Amino acid sequence: MLMKLCLIGHMMLTMSTPDSAAGSPPWVLLSGEADGRPLVMKVMEELPPESVRERFGWLTVVSWRYDGAKNNGMPSSDIHDQMILLEDSIDSLQEAELCIQVYTKTGNGLKELVYYIGDREEFMRAFNEALADQPRYPLEIEFFEDPEWGDLQTVHSVYLPKE
Repeated sequence: MLMKLCLIGHMMLTMSTPDSAAGSPPWVLLSGEADGRPLVMKVMEELPPESVRERFGWLTVVSWRYDGAKNNGMPSSDIHDQMILLEDSIDSLQEAELCIQVYTKTGNGLKELVYYIGDREEFMRAFNEALADQPRYPLEIEFFEDPEWGDLQTVHSVYLPKE
């Protein structure tokens, strides 16, 4: 998939991170195209401190495939609202220091929420509890061992190259 993204702004979000003493890291919003369709990414601008990274060695990708044919690859407003509800629910896991969100990507029929977690079983137990009162979402969750945070570093080198 060919992706071309450009920076559209920096954001300061009030998302809690497992190292709250360090404050929330700034986020960057990117917009571009993938296979001729719009793509939007929200990326943590900097790696968290090493003390945080060493606690979260599992890259976790929560994927939601949707039909974007009628909306140029983007989710319908109803699906988008459900995605926001999902992301808000996962925020409670961040507040409990079970994960840290590092980027999201939306477009071309796919929403990806990307986190680093410490323990897969504990994360899944809390994930299912957080979503227990919500409708069943069409999610796929994949785990990759990544103690060096190589995925986020690759995202940074590709989309946020240092000048």
